[in-house]
Amino acid sequence: MKFKFRYDSVLAVKELLISEKEKELRHLNVKIEKKKMLIQKLEDENLHLFERNAQRNMRSSELRSLKNYQNYLIEKEKRERELLKTLMYQREKLIAKIAELSKEKKIIEKLKEKYFQNYLAEENKKDEKAMNEFAVQSFIRRR
Repeated sequence: MKFKFRYDSVLAVKELLISEKEKELRHLNVKIEKKKMLIQKLEDENLHLFERNAQRNMRSSELRSLKNYQNYLIEKEKRERELLKTLMYQREKLIAKIAELSKEKKIIEKLKEKYFQNYLAEENKKDEKAMNEFAVQSFIRRR
């Protein structure tokens, strides 16, 4: 008789959910890294904006345009940082969900191991009973 665990389908679903969530986490991590790179690029652009134009003699309209552009960069950086915070929060929630699913999977695996040990014990009892019956029959035949 072969061991069949009745919750194998639940275990398979948990494994599938974990793999999907891990894939989602990888995509989210890529988004986070891209967002960090964009923020760094905006910071660098803002930092070097006036350094590049400091040597030039500028009219007030050019200076005003440059200041407007700098304000635009600052606002865009703020928006990107807020989006980054949102992504980081989503990542934390996703990590917690993966941990919860992994915990549930581990519980089911422990249950499966317990059922398997019980199955082995029952099989050993059956084998022992059959061997005892065989020994008794052999003893009776010899007499």
